Amino acid sequence: MQTVRVTPNVEPPLRAAWLHVLFPLAAGTLVYLLARPAGLRVFGWVEAVGLAESLNRARDASHSVVAALPALVRFSLPNALWVYSFAWLLSALWDHRATRQSLPWLLIAPVLGLGWELGQLAGTVPGTFDPLDLALTFVASLLALKRPLAPLLPVKVR
Repeated sequence: MQTVRVTPNVEPPLRAAWLHVLFPLAAGTLVYLLARPAGLRVFGWVEAVGLAESLNRARDASHSVVAALPALVRFSLPNALWVYSFAWLLSALWDHRATRQSLPWLLIAPVLGLGWELGQLAGTVPGTFDPLDLALTFVASLLALKRPLAPLLPVKVR
């Protein structure tokens, strides 16, 4: 009798990419599309690709769940998840090692995420500055870059 494998044969690096890149990216996008006000620029893009009606149905169906979400989840978490996803991807591309060559690349996601929020504070970037967004973006960056940056720290990070 032949054994049939029902779980996908996914190599560990690909599993890690699903967990650290695709899942946070999808979760952040889902929260953003379902929980944020419909007047934001992204909703114009959704309409331009012909998905506005489907998205409106999804927003209507999820309204009671979305209404129960804390403001932190609705307004701050999506950006932190996107920064985490991008930072972890860049770290993986450099084999989770901080070197003279990799460090500028590893810092792209944190610099963009934190810079965007600080640009909102300065009024040079559209949006509303929120110190919680800044803090969550910083924490997301640290979590995503823990492996490559840990050897550079004076204390041990587990």
